[in-house]
Amino acid sequence: MKKDFTYIVQDGKPPLEVSQELRDIHKKYSGKQLTLTISNERKRTNPQNNWFHHVNKLIADFMRAYKKEHGDENYYKVNEETTKLWIKQEFLGYTEDEKHERHLRKTSNLKTFEMNELWQQLQVFFSPFGLNIPDPNQKDFLE
Repeated sequence: MKKDFTYIVQDGKPPLEVSQELRDIHKKYSGKQLTLTISNERKRTNPQNNWFHHVNKLIADFMRAYKKEHGDENYYKVNEETTKLWIKQEFLGYTEDEKHERHLRKTSNLKTFEMNELWQQLQVFFSPFGLNIPDPNQKDFLE
């Protein structure tokens, strides 16, 4: 059995329906071992997702122009798809499944704090090249 509860804490207590369901689970599994995980980590937000797509295009355009200006004859291979793949490989890395096979991490699985870490890494990487990666909270960038 796996059960997730997502709720807003009010007055230092879980909602009544969550409390009741937890009591019911405890009664049903009396004498059994259960694991309860409490986390305030959240999946990346829609604004963060939008930010990533804008930044990916910004980086793709920048890298394409940079390669073209520096005489790289393969500049035309740089596009949003190849840039997203490069960002994932370079900054997000790989996860390992239960069969010990490695898979490229997906941006859709990132937590909010991981998206903020990605922004910081991209900012540090591109700063020497003169490309400013906008802050994910910068409202006018997303409009």
